[in-house]
Amino acid sequence: MGRVNVITGAGRRSQCTGTLIDSRHVLTAAHCLFNAARGTWAHPTSIHFVAGYAKGEFKAHSLAASYVKSEEFEVTPPLQPAMASRDWAVIELAETIDLKPIRVQPASEGDVASSGIVRAGYRGDRAHILTVQQDCSVRPISTPAALLLHTCSSVSGESGSALLRVGSDGEPEIVGILVASSKSESATPSLAVPSSTFAAAVKTALSR
Repeated sequence: MGRVNVITGAGRRSQCTGTLIDSRHVLTAAHCLFNAARGTWAHPTSIHFVAGYAKGEFKAHSLAASYVKSEEFEVTPPLQPAMASRDWAVIELAETIDLKPIRVQPASEGDVASSGIVRAGYRGDRAHILTVQQDCSVRPISTPAALLLHTCSSVSGESGSALLRVGSDGEPEIVGILVASSKSESATPSLAVPSSTFAAAVKTALSR
């Protein structure tokens, strides 16, 4: 995992969280790549992925070469459920990163409902260290849009962070990505895009 830093202007930068899914690709939330100040999508050369970042140190880094996102996604604050369900992006890196990636598991709705979910992200108020939350629960919803509700809290900067569970082989796998918080229920769950939504795009990106 690492920080996705986006240059938004002279001396200005925004951040989100991303996950390495193979040596040249990073999964994050699409809205992280939108330059709200200019109302435009960031140019790939303005996007920088820093893997394993912690207090100024890092394992590896690369600028982006390109990225893909849902053609139907638009940034319309406040983010509505229909748009939140399309809020994913796959970044192609300009350089290869020789670190172990985390696979995307295209789980079905019935398969993804579980506890023991782990999520880690770079909070805006603790931007130089990875904050880890463990033993969250997650359940799918289909109305008003296909999303995951999970009990991991969310703070600005953590958008794009992966929801992880341990697969049958003992390795971590991605079942969703955080995109927003929700106040629709008393527990104030967070919203995530299920991996089944972007699994096909990930497969296509990784096959190139």
